[in-house]
Amino acid sequence: MIVGKRERFAIEFELDKDCGGVWLFGRFCYWIANKKIGDYEMGTSLRDVLFALDTIKNDAGNRVSNPLFNLDATMLYNYLNEELYGSSESSADNTMVIEEACARFNITLPVDIFDLWKIFLVENLEESRLLFKKIDSEDWQQVYEIYLKKGEFDEVVIKAHNELDDIYNDELRKNK
Repeated sequence: MIVGKRERFAIEFELDKDCGGVWLFGRFCYWIANKKIGDYEMGTSLRDVLFALDTIKNDAGNRVSNPLFNLDATMLYNYLNEELYGSSESSADNTMVIEEACARFNITLPVDIFDLWKIFLVENLEESRLLFKKIDSEDWQQVYEIYLKKGEFDEVVIKAHNELDDIYNDELRKNK
C-alpha cells in the first residue's frame, strides 16, 4: 500500500503473508522526492513502526520554528543533528541561542530499517521543509531537501497510521 505521492512524500508498506500475528512482520519505507528512504527489502515489525508513528503523529502541527526554518539546508541539518545526536558531520555554527525541543523535528523512525538515515521536518506558518541524509554513504554526502505544503507530511502519516492501526486491531481480534 502506498499513502501519499512518491514524488513528494509517501509511505509504502506491505504485510508479509506469514506476518507473525500481532508482530505484523512486513516491509516499510518513506518515499521522499522519488527516493526510497529506509531498507524496504530488509523488512521489520510493522507493529513497532505503528508505535513509533504515534510519536510522529502526536507532533503534528508542532514543528513550527521560524528561526530554524530560515537556516540553509546544511546548517539546519547540522544544527538538529548536533542537538539530537550530539554529533555533526561538519562544523555547524551552534552560536544560535534557540530554546527548542528538537525531538519534534526528528521524523526518523527508531526501527532498524532506518538505521542509516536521518530525517528532519521543520515548518513555518505556510510550508514545511523535509531534510534527509543517508549517513555513512559516499553516494549520499549531501543533505537532500524538499518543500511540502504545510500539513502534507502529517496527513500522510495519519492516514498510514490509521491503516496500520486497523491491521493491528484485526490481528489482535484474531488472536483472542
